Amino acid sequence: TGHIRAAEGAPALTRNPLGDVRVRRALSMAIDRNALVDRINEGQAIATGQFLPEGFFGFFADIPVERADPDGARRLLAEAGYPNGFRITLTTSNDRIVNSARMVQAIGQMWTRIGVATSVETMPHAIFTPRRNRYELPVFLSSWGNQTGEALYTLVPQLGTRGQGGLGNANRIRYSNAALDRLLVAAGAEVDAPRRLALIRQATDVALAEAVMPPLLLQVNNWGVRQGLAMTPRVDQYTLAMSVRPAD
Repeated sequence: TGHIRAAEGAPALTRNPLGDVRVRRALSMAIDRNALVDRINEGQAIATGQFLPEGFFGFFADIPVERADPDGARRLLAEAGYPNGFRITLTTSNDRIVNSARMVQAIGQMWTRIGVATSVETMPHAIFTPRRNRYELPVFLSSWGNQTGEALYTLVPQLGTRGQGGLGNANRIRYSNAALDRLLVAAGAEVDAPRRLALIRQATDVALAEAVMPPLLLQVNNWGVRQGLAMTPRVDQYTLAMSVRPAD
């Protein structure tokens, strides 16, 4: 597409670089997640290496936050056949995710440092969403809220093959992996909690290894209440009157 082009002075691309898992891993490896938290979000976020926060069904304490490794990213790009990188456009909405425009600018700089010359494009969510849904954006920063507290609510719609037995209804990247689909279907049908969790772990490991949707950070939500009131925050981010009560 016009959003992914050869490096300056290099021959035209004959294949999509993002189809190579080494390229996807290089792009993920180049991102300094802790810098996004500390410098862009002023500490009001949590760097993550997985799709759920602690306390959710499908969070695994032994999955680390990926460490930024620009040198390793350059080596992977060269191994994949892009020693001089390529040019790409990174897109996000600018009125939905906190600091999204600043984050894509920072990520663009990180990718440019490893040789992937990155242009940044931001737009209102009302314009971003239709373009994303028409598959016009090869790489974008987006967000996902989990309302059930379980990993399948994220994995099934986002990474399942679209149209495959109810999977992938929010898959905006045309990703398809038959092995992952089988794990997601098996996990969804498993009612024994330990066995279900084991299947979710396998699915999570596949998704992370494929690096098609690298997790970056978890937003920290803040509520303010006036003196005399107390509020119990909700993980679904809704603000409901029933959550407010007189302070003790």
